[in-house]
Amino acid sequence: MFFLLMLVAYSLTATGQATKTISGTVTDNEGTAIPGVTVSAKGGAGVTTDAEGKFTLQIPEAVTYLTFSFVGYATQDVQVPASANITVMLQESASQLDEIVIIGSHASGRTVLETPVPVDIIDLKELYKTTPQISISQILNYVAPSFSSNAQSIQDGTDHIDPASLRGMGVDQVLVLLNGKRLHQTSLVNFQVGPGRGQVGTDLNQIPVSAISKIEILRDGAAAQYGSDAIAGVINIILKETTGVVEVTATTGAYFTGDESLKQQDKNYDGQQFLTTFNYGIPLNDKGGFINFSGSIEDRKRTNRATDYEGSIFRDYNATDGNGNLLYDVTQFSKDATDDNALAYFQANNLTGADITDAELVRRGTTRRDYTMYVGQAQLRDAKGYFNAVLPINENFEFYAFGGIGFRQGRSSGYSRLPSNPSRYLPELYKDGFLPHINSKISDKNFAVGIRGKSGEWNVDFSNIYGSNQFLFIIDQSINFSQLTASQTSFDAGGHAFSQNTTNFDLSRKFDILKGLNIAFGAEHRYENFKIIAGEEASWRNYGLDANNQPTVFLRTPTTDENGDIAVNTAIRPGGSQVFPGFQSAVNQYRNSYAFYGDVELDVTEKWLLGAAIRYENYSDFGGTTNYKAVTRYKLGSNWTARASFNTGFRAPSLHQVYFQTTTTQLVNGTLSEVGIFSNTSKVAQILGLPKLKAEQSQGFTGGVTGTFLDNFSLSLDYFLIKVKDRIVFTDAISGDPNGTPSQQQIYNLLLQANASVAQFFVNAIDTKTQGVDAVLSYTNKIGAGSLKVDLAATFSQTKLDGKVKVPATFTGNENFFFPKSSQTILENISPVQKQNLILTYSLKKWSFFLRNVRFGKVIDPNIYDDDNNYMTFQPKVITDLSIGYNITKGVQVTVGSNNLLDIYPSKVDKVKYPGGYDDGRFRYQNAASQFGYNGRFLFARLNLTL
Repeated sequence: MFFLLMLVAYSLTATGQATKTISGTVTDNEGTAIPGVTVSAKGGAGVTTDAEGKFTLQIPEAVTYLTFSFVGYATQDVQVPASANITVMLQESASQLDEIVIIGSHASGRTVLETPVPVDIIDLKELYKTTPQISISQILNYVAPSFSSNAQSIQDGTDHIDPASLRGMGVDQVLVLLNGKRLHQTSLVNFQVGPGRGQVGTDLNQIPVSAISKIEILRDGAAAQYGSDAIAGVINIILKETTGVVEVTATTGAYFTGDESLKQQDKNYDGQQFLTTFNYGIPLNDKGGFINFSGSIEDRKRTNRATDYEGSIFRDYNATDGNGNLLYDVTQFSKDATDDNALAYFQANNLTGADITDAELVRRGTTRRDYTMYVGQAQLRDAKGYFNAVLPINENFEFYAFGGIGFRQGRSSGYSRLPSNPSRYLPELYKDGFLPHINSKISDKNFAVGIRGKSGEWNVDFSNIYGSNQFLFIIDQSINFSQLTASQTSFDAGGHAFSQNTTNFDLSRKFDILKGLNIAFGAEHRYENFKIIAGEEASWRNYGLDANNQPTVFLRTPTTDENGDIAVNTAIRPGGSQVFPGFQSAVNQYRNSYAFYGDVELDVTEKWLLGAAIRYENYSDFGGTTNYKAVTRYKLGSNWTARASFNTGFRAPSLHQVYFQTTTTQLVNGTLSEVGIFSNTSKVAQILGLPKLKAEQSQGFTGGVTGTFLDNFSLSLDYFLIKVKDRIVFTDAISGDPNGTPSQQQIYNLLLQANASVAQFFVNAIDTKTQGVDAVLSYTNKIGAGSLKVDLAATFSQTKLDGKVKVPATFTGNENFFFPKSSQTILENISPVQKQNLILTYSLKKWSFFLRNVRFGKVIDPNIYDDDNNYMTFQPKVITDLSIGYNITKGVQVTVGSNNLLDIYPSKVDKVKYPGGYDDGRFRYQNAASQFGYNGRFLFARLNLTL
């Protein structure tokens, strides 16, 4: 269909069509020209005014209205004049409360002021010209306080896809729409300790920034309208429709920071980023048809904020003779059945496992910097292309289509495998140890097609959208230790894929009852498929096990016993590729769901609105659920509105959570361990008595006011409360204890029956309560010869465990396995529960100035702990962004600036109080927590071309 549309576009534009040229000037109410105003007509050309406020564009003869929009001014629809010239005067607006919103209501034409639920509108096409951030997730993180997202480090696949959330809730409790249609989730499960642990989110960065006109954020539960996942809210990404204008943007930047880690690397900067985007649209005919193309290419280098490794790198058995030759061979005992030969060897050579790092570094001619690891953003390369098209069929109906593809390659690292490691040392392949890397190959595809229009008095929309994500892993600079020297060093570890197809049929109609009754109803069918793609055998197999699953391959190293005598430390050699063992078993699971919904909104009077929605949804794997929503809105005069809503919602357990299974390397009690993640339907889960997953259920309330005052001010203030029952969590590492309590012994024996030693699962284990306040205050005014816009926004929220942890009888007394203190910290404090931002935008003729301060609230990191298992609290910090733009000539703008201008970092880890979290210099800042990152000052330059 995509290529057919391109062919139609070419053929129609090549043959010509009836058009006319309109020129004009845009000013404010005092007659001062306004540069940068977007002038557009659906299906016609779209341009921006030059430094003198002038524009010229060509539009189809059939177009009767032009739309003029600019930040800080009320959007106006102006009838095309009979003459070829027009002057338009825009009125300053303190907010975008007069902007029409699509999300949150099936009734068309409601503005932000009129909608009964809180909706933020982010004009991305204007914001992107000034903001230092270049990805959608980071742009939203700095502009919308209720939104949270940060790049992760040492989190396996999560290093390559940024998890995002609303109101401090789960990354899988927010629904993402594209042009009002459900967008697919990723195939990645976030299973490391960090934001969104055990959850599956949607990758916002799969869409080029240049393709997006604006983003709507509905801060209210909406499962009764949109279905599963819409517990915290809904994000609707709206694609551009402009034609006749070529927009090209090139951005380059890097982290120029005074951090100690860069000085140790003899660098002044790192993390270079290069992004080029384009957008171009063409009319398809003179009846409003168009197709708009967008694309981007990005190259992002890695950063590293780990300092020189301060721990033990070499033990006496790693010693060399100064010429690079090892003095001792401890791997010769790898296949011995007993410790006898190793003990005799250690005694004969007086090897005790003593630390000889400093002397050995001199002998090898290396430094501690050579043995550090990478802690920072992953390296990424990304290319994507999108389109958005509409083609009228007749006077009442139009065909539409949109979608795109994206490809991303990432490279990140894991923990260093040092020579001193008692189970991960094989000098025949890696004499100096090694730093394994995870390489990702990620692809996203989505395509939507539909027909909409009017049949009699009814609005009709019939659509289908397909989306898929595939995530493949290639591991290099690694080893399968169970193969010893026969091991390869690069592995195809397999991966996973998720696809989704959603078909919708929607009807709506407005009746002249009281002041207006809008009725909407419809149906939806969704098909989902989750796959695990098995890796090659060497990526997952342990070749060191005999027929009875007993280990036969070891590493024996010297140590001393309690009496100071030489002894043997015997460690089992792990199997599979180090850092990320491959997927062993292929999985191919699917499910279907269908839903019916009804929606009613009644304007009882000019001021009072009542609304209700109900939705029944049935899943082939867990059954049906019915949810509802009730809303009301009352206009307090012409400028103020009071509003409230109550809703019930649900989130179906994702197919990933039901069927995901693999082995991972995780930090368990400060030690690297291979942990088996078993599906909820596995034999292990059945033996342990774990029930099948069921849907999360929610109840939510939102109430607040919004309005304008003193001509130049607007205010939005909302309280929210969300309760979630049977929330799905990812358990801690379950191991049992053969010498522990009777219950712990039972768990140990049950795992033994299932041929497992350490296991994790997805379970419905907790209830939660989230509440808080969202506030937005805006001010717009003319200052001197320019225009000033000030936005102050804040979110104060808190999620808490509500009641006791729910466990099956097998785990009575061992609730800590299901939801330990670390998991509760991830739930409640891993991301800022408070965030405020102050944004000042000033436009003066050819100049534009952008200043923003964002205060990120405190976070607590469960991976940074003291001897009493108390976690470190990272105090609030303020990050300052600044940019200055200049219109060199018509259609050419240059912007320079900085994110984190003052080079602010999170609180440093106290290595004396938190030695485990500091990890000998590896984690000087946060490890798992997500506050604002720890890359430091980012300087950038951007060139915008509009042709």
